[in-house]
Amino acid sequence: DVCSSDLSSNPTLMPTEPQNLTFCVIADAPYSPEEAEELPLQIEAQMEGCEFLVHLGDIFVGDTQCEEYRYVESRDIMLDNSVIPTFVVPGDNEWNDCSRKEIDAGWTRWTDHFFEFENNWNHTYDVHRQKDYMENFYFVTKRTLVMGLNLVAGRVHNATEWQIRLRSEQVWVRDVVLSQVLISNAADSVIVMGHAHPSDDHKDFFDDFGQFLEELREKGRYHEDSSQTFCFRYYYHHLCTTLGAPEHVPNTSGRRAKRFYKTK
Repeated sequence: DVCSSDLSSNPTLMPTEPQNLTFCVIADAPYSPEEAEELPLQIEAQMEGCEFLVHLGDIFVGDTQCEEYRYVESRDIMLDNSVIPTFVVPGDNEWNDCSRKEIDAGWTRWTDHFFEFENNWNHTYDVHRQKDYMENFYFVTKRTLVMGLNLVAGRVHNATEWQIRLRSEQVWVRDVVLSQVLISNAADSVIVMGHAHPSDDHKDFFDDFGQFLEELREKGRYHEDSSQTFCFRYYYHHLCTTLGAPEHVPNTSGRRAKRFYKTK
């Protein structure tokens, strides 16, 4: 079940040798004291060969008061057990699905504990962030553009905020893809990661993003044969949008195996 696209068929781009990239993805954990005990073991068992780890949000169970200790517990599990740089994108449980009076406090706690989380490790990734939404990031490694976005599910707590954020993210992603793939030829593949399964609540991102991809097709920016088509790839209920993305290898061990993935 591999969907891939080679964006480098633009005749102005020079062909490059493929490079293997392996990284780990986790989400929706820990939700209970039992999972908090099991998660370090899963991280230890699955990290071999991974170059970085991404947590796709929901760092604790939803519909809570979003107490400070919940953020600290998840933070410390990753700090104490991950031996590779770890990136975190927001989930709804720790922000917009907090009890209404705690939504703003939840966001503050998330930024206090997880903004630029990867800098707790020594790494050489040149990480860039969106000016107005600094939780969003991208970097290029092994000719792959890796992007993490604030695309949460759950309660639309502020319709105006959602619309402005999603439209801004769509423009930013478009500009970064054009810059890194088609203009500078720094990357051949793109991986876009966020927490939410696409829904009507996210149309301000995905409608225009889909149109952008269609425009790329029409301009002949990548091959149209059956082995090189754009695809959405869903990991659990989380989104990985891949262009030229290689094989996905799911973890098959542990009680919450469906929440931990190794991708290469």
